[in-house]
Amino acid sequence: MKRSVGFAWLALLLASVAAAGAPGQAPQTPAAKAVPALPTVDQILDKYVQALGGKTAIEKLSSRVSKGTFEIPD
Repeated sequence: MKRSVGFAWLALLLASVAAAGAPGQAPQTPAAKAVPALPTVDQILDKYVQALGGKTAIEKLSSRVSKGTFEIPD
């Protein structure tokens, strides 16, 4: 119970700080808040599959081997 009350107070504090903004700054206009559109998850995954050579190239793989060395200090 104490933990959930603490989280509630923390959330309230963070929300009030975010609403107030930084001191000495003028409020941002709606044009200043414009953020470029981010790609969707599907778009990112499609680009990843293309970078690996496509779906058929990925499906051809049945195993993976990694080789390397490491040193352990005395």
